Amino acid sequence: MVVGVNLAGRGAVSGWLRGHARQALWTLLGVGIALRLLLVVFAPHTYGYIYDFYHSAIEILYWNRRLPLAPECGECYQPPLFYLLSAPLFGIGRILQRLVGPVPDLELRMVALLPVICGSACVWLSYRILKWLRLEPEFLVLGTGLVMFLPVLFFSTHGIEADILLALLMMALMERGLVYEAEPSNQTPRAAIGLGALAGLAAATKYSGLVGVAYVVVAHVRMAWTQHFTRPARNLALALTVCAVVGSFKYIDNTIRYGNPLFANGTALQGFDLGAPTKSGLYEFSTFRFSQLLEMTGPSAPAGMLTSLPVYRSFWTVMYGLTWNDLGMFSNPTRHGDPTKPYPWRHVPMPVAALVLVLALVPTGLAPLGLYVAASQRVVRPLLVMTVLAGGAYISWVIKQDSWAIKPKYVLFLAPAYCAYATMGLRWVRERTPSPIGETLTVAWLVLLAVSALYLGLFAIG
Repeated sequence: MVVGVNLAGRGAVSGWLRGHARQALWTLLGVGIALRLLLVVFAPHTYGYIYDFYHSAIEILYWNRRLPLAPECGECYQPPLFYLLSAPLFGIGRILQRLVGPVPDLELRMVALLPVICGSACVWLSYRILKWLRLEPEFLVLGTGLVMFLPVLFFSTHGIEADILLALLMMALMERGLVYEAEPSNQTPRAAIGLGALAGLAAATKYSGLVGVAYVVVAHVRMAWTQHFTRPARNLALALTVCAVVGSFKYIDNTIRYGNPLFANGTALQGFDLGAPTKSGLYEFSTFRFSQLLEMTGPSAPAGMLTSLPVYRSFWTVMYGLTWNDLGMFSNPTRHGDPTKPYPWRHVPMPVAALVLVLALVPTGLAPLGLYVAASQRVVRPLLVMTVLAGGAYISWVIKQDSWAIKPKYVLFLAPAYCAYATMGLRWVRERTPSPIGETLTVAWLVLLAVSALYLGLFAIG
């Protein structure tokens, strides 16, 4: 395990943080809850902050009492778990309409409870993942604060989309995977069945949930390499059997109906077509246009759909921007590209949004260092495996499409891994550099948490 050490020359700020870690965590929790309440109360639409109309499929399921067919709506091709969980909430909203009188879109307001619950649980699971790494209390506070005020997770907490449910299931799989792989005594048949169930549920939520299935396979292959073959093989067979029972329906149905287990609508079909030609020339993987990100944070930002702007072709720029900002997707009426769901100006002061982007360079810059450090620590390897599998699958999907493929919400479940790498990177710096360097980075990290919370609060109330 990643066991803590006594850091020499910790510094006043880090020392205070360690001595008041419990109070700091409770403060983070209180502020995080308050911000999420504001996000829900002041949302301009009952379906929250979304990219796609997932609720169309929910309505089809509720009114027709059957799963939607792929051609019936833009997102109807998705695996059905999110719709199956949402339909009862939609029905409760209909019942309440009859009991309390007409309330505009009460059905969707009830459905929106699901992403709120999922997003909140994602923060809790991220905390558990970070705690499992056995870092010192101050680093646990910093990592938890990072995920608590991460804008992409914050926005997804109130958005009727399947990505937040997938994030919850995949984070649960990672958390259980860390425990499962830590000790041979944890690798029981019951635990293997649990992993298989989580992977199956993820696959039943979105196609990208198949990464969870790949993780289960890789984990057991790794264990078979270092242990006696019998137990990993038995556990893998159990996990895959449960996974198939829970998550295979949509893939079998797609194969029967369309001859393609990964059938999709629109440009997404190109991404899931293993034989489709790549369009990697459309994207830049070696640039980071930070100045253009700053230009997009204020009222003078260029108008138009995100995919029509030159910055969109810089992969890492857009991924970073949509992780720590919305790039106008939910705050600029011209940005989304769908006139049926315009989001009004949120009037967040440009200096606040820009300062978040500047300060977030600290944990983001530390994350590659932390990833390097983590590579040598056995307990962290489940996170590394998930990062490699998800990152590789996602980039291969992006480079087959012309537009709208670069969205960090598609790999939102990697948020705790990002926070873990960043935290471990800071820990490494504090252990091996003069105290003022680590102290400066710690202070900058704390300022980021405060400014990000301010940014999210201003965004929420508009």
